[in-house]
Amino acid sequence: MPGLYSQKEEYELITALKGRGEVPLKFAYFGKGAERWAKIEASSQDQKKKGLEFYERRLFSVKMEQILNTFGDLGKLNLIDIGCGFGSDVYPVLDYLKKTKKGKEVSYTPIDISEQMLKLAGRNIEKGYNVRVVPNRLDFESGNISEITSKSRRDGYSNLLMFMGNTLGNQSDMTRVLSNFRDSMTSEDYLIVGTELLARHKISTIIKEYYNRRIVYDLVFTPLEYYGVRQGDGKYMVRFNDNLNQVEAYFILNKDIRFNIGKDDVTLYKGEEILLFKSTKFSDWGIAKIFSSTGYRIESLMSNPENNYALVLCQPSRFRF
Repeated sequence: MPGLYSQKEEYELITALKGRGEVPLKFAYFGKGAERWAKIEASSQDQKKKGLEFYERRLFSVKMEQILNTFGDLGKLNLIDIGCGFGSDVYPVLDYLKKTKKGKEVSYTPIDISEQMLKLAGRNIEKGYNVRVVPNRLDFESGNISEITSKSRRDGYSNLLMFMGNTLGNQSDMTRVLSNFRDSMTSEDYLIVGTELLARHKISTIIKEYYNRRIVYDLVFTPLEYYGVRQGDGKYMVRFNDNLNQVEAYFILNKDIRFNIGKDDVTLYKGEEILLFKSTKFSDWGIAKIFSSTGYRIESLMSNPENNYALVLCQPSRFRF
């Protein structure tokens, strides 16, 4: 019976645990994690006019014409949904195209490390929209996706790369991820990124929300649970890192634990803090800095009236600063 993770993925997980005391969030979306993410998604839909998902979709819908006008004559458009989840991030684009009858042909290219997520995203899009779906199971952290973008251009499509849901802020190495995207793009391509903005006066409220949403803890604990670690073997702690402007969630061991990942023995020691996820919050200056340093020219920075979420529309630049 095949394991939850490939051998390569297990090696990466072992290295992250032993090397920097971290379980990369991407490993949470396999197996039971996909079901747990479904509960979080459903819960978010029930919270009317609350949560980042609401703010992102509302902002995206309001700015849709401005975003798509950058392409001029749309013609054939390929939506490359990086870290696709359920595919719901592209609904505002598809709804707009359907309503305005713009775009001669639309292709949807979901990218995710989880096979379950790819199937769900493809099924949801095919059910609601008349578009071509071309799924790709790959890890966008590990390298560029130029094979996908190049093939799309050869087929006559304009590429809009989409990295939504503050997924950038959840990455272990944001610079590497943005560089991978940059290395996949030409001057004809656009990238749009959803980012949560820093609101220091709401930090305590944000921390409480992470404690109150047990389903989030269940999700991020999925990889350790798969290898036999129990939630009772430690405690969950969330805090804000002022130096890095990020929320960090840890599992703190209350005893020594030994288990196997593949053929490798892993030991976690009492008192050790294992980082389960982080969520970076951006200032306008922070956004400008990370995008310019990874080789982008920001075409438009769009924030919502609440000033807690922004969309960054950008293109590759020939220079890095």
